[in-house]
Amino acid sequence: MSGTQTGMLLFTLITATSILFVPGIIVQRTGQSAWLVTSFSCLAGVISLLIVLKLGQRFSRTTLSKYSEIVLGKVMGKVFCLAYVLFFFINNTLTIREFSEFLSYSLSFGSSILLLIIVIVAVAGFGAYKGIEVIVRANQFVLPLFIISFVCLFGLALFKADYERVLPLWEKGIQPLISDSAVPASLFGEIVVLIMLLPIVNKPQEVWSKSLWAILASMGFITLCTLIMITVVGPNLSGHLLFPFWNFVKSIEYGNYVQRIEGFIFFFWLTIIMIKTTLLYYLTCLITAQIFGLKSYYPVVCYLAPLQVTAATFVSSNTIQLQDIFRKYWPPFALFFEIALPLFLLTVAVIRKKRGN
Repeated sequence: MSGTQTGMLLFTLITATSILFVPGIIVQRTGQSAWLVTSFSCLAGVISLLIVLKLGQRFSRTTLSKYSEIVLGKVMGKVFCLAYVLFFFINNTLTIREFSEFLSYSLSFGSSILLLIIVIVAVAGFGAYKGIEVIVRANQFVLPLFIISFVCLFGLALFKADYERVLPLWEKGIQPLISDSAVPASLFGEIVVLIMLLPIVNKPQEVWSKSLWAILASMGFITLCTLIMITVVGPNLSGHLLFPFWNFVKSIEYGNYVQRIEGFIFFFWLTIIMIKTTLLYYLTCLITAQIFGLKSYYPVVCYLAPLQVTAATFVSSNTIQLQDIFRKYWPPFALFFEIALPLFLLTVAVIRKKRGN
């Protein structure tokens, strides 16, 4: 995997689901200034990236399962890795449920959401079985089309935008911006997946620059999405919709010539979210296999599927409850795994003067 492919994959990981719930959550408290929140939250991604790269430098070409045992000992090293199995599993559980809720809402799917979850898990499991190379190449093909579709969307949105809706800036002060930055910060912190991907990157020296560009590009993308949504839909209505950005997409048209462009946007958006789900599924299987010394992660793919379906089905009873999880509980939980645990491992490695071979 090249440095460019790594950067593109990280951009997909951060942005794929960032415009589902996040814009509505941050607009509720920060109003028309919500588009400024990502300027603070992207720092979580930079901090996580620095910590992971420092670990990668100390343990070059060594997997997390191996160097965690070098630093913490065999038993505690396995416990440390099991914690990341839990993190990837829960992260993907919430992603799958969020994805299925979005599909149910956008397609007006009247049947049980369980069917959507089963289909998503089946596709993610198949992609995970095919391996990281297939995931990376699929992303490399789809991501440019996804970006082009959104550029077209933004261009058409300019004709409906009312820029007075973002005024006055900082109306509620800076405190709400900082406190609400925790929600998108947990998305930027997902760059911690590099802790698993670094050993397979062809040119590790490129990872810093490519990953930093991925963080900055993601910040720009989410900021622009939130800003244009506010100028078209308005801050008050955006804060009361389940999926405000999707409602914004459906409202965009240009006279009688360009209408119902949401189908064009929807296809690439769906594919990008599916790539994120597949990547998290793959990482859960891979680290599980490494912990238990399996020669291949393939058997884990099959056993994980029913667990993932069950967890995604019962993690919440409705969309409102799922939003509350993302707003109240997910940020501190995620940031603990994205920053605190890697920092702890790096600190112990430095104190004990542990390095790779």
